[in-house]
Amino acid sequence: MSAVPARGSRRPDLPFAASPAFALASLPVLAFFAVFIGWLAVISLFKPSVFAVYTADFTLENYIKVFTSRIYYTALLRSIWLSALSTVFTVLIAYPIAYHICRWAGRLKGAYIAIVASVFLVTFVIKIYAWQILLERAGLVDRLLQLLGLTQGPTRLIGTETGILIGLVYASLPYMILSLITAVEKVPRDVEHAAAVSGAPPLTVFRTVTLPLTMPGIVTGALFTFALNVAAFIVPALLGGGTITMAGLLIQRVSVGVGTAGGNWPLAAALSVVLLVISALFSLGLVRVFSSRRWRLAA
Repeated sequence: MSAVPARGSRRPDLPFAASPAFALASLPVLAFFAVFIGWLAVISLFKPSVFAVYTADFTLENYIKVFTSRIYYTALLRSIWLSALSTVFTVLIAYPIAYHICRWAGRLKGAYIAIVASVFLVTFVIKIYAWQILLERAGLVDRLLQLLGLTQGPTRLIGTETGILIGLVYASLPYMILSLITAVEKVPRDVEHAAAVSGAPPLTVFRTVTLPLTMPGIVTGALFTFALNVAAFIVPALLGGGTITMAGLLIQRVSVGVGTAGGNWPLAAALSVVLLVISALFSLGLVRVFSSRRWRLAA
């Protein structure tokens, strides 16, 4: 006869993140973010003012402008496209690195992780300035491309979507590597070994065992990567050359100053709300797809 858990006690197999205690503890954090997001949503529904942030005149004009004005919806679409593309490239680059660190680095594992983490010690702006030098005409990247025969002559990557894509991948790579290191570490080696002993080739072992078990790390890293890059400001500002505009950069330009004389805070707020909704939809969609029967997320 099995014991019946006492009323109010938490099931022993239930993760803490799914318990009522965790939900209760999360309320202050949720309330903190809800205040600022709610304030953005409120501002976006009013008209700009010359002498204040906004006037108390309700309007949907800001959202209409976001989806009908070419400069705004083009920047949004470019942000979504480059963010999604950078997420894919980041996963493809970070996965082999994380797998090597966890499986083959040996005693150097701690040193490799320290090198990845040390990237956060340098100011982000300085790192992107360094990429500005590398991506210039006749820079290191340009010379490498010519050496490999990928370009016929000097090529300036500053002011191109390719240059911005390189910056976005670089910016999010450390987050993805650290997320995947945690995921790969949780994969039992004996499970991989059992699959190999049963006659499965290495590629099949990876596809049917390792990849599904590390999918939570991929999803977590992808969520961070997309959310960071879809609202990127520094990368398009420094690597866009003033010709490539993304949503984050456009929000800064629209909100400079106060009112219609120098800025439009309600319009900037509307752009921000749209970006938040896009990020939320991407997150929900990604989790839903990879929590299916084939890619069920580990608890």
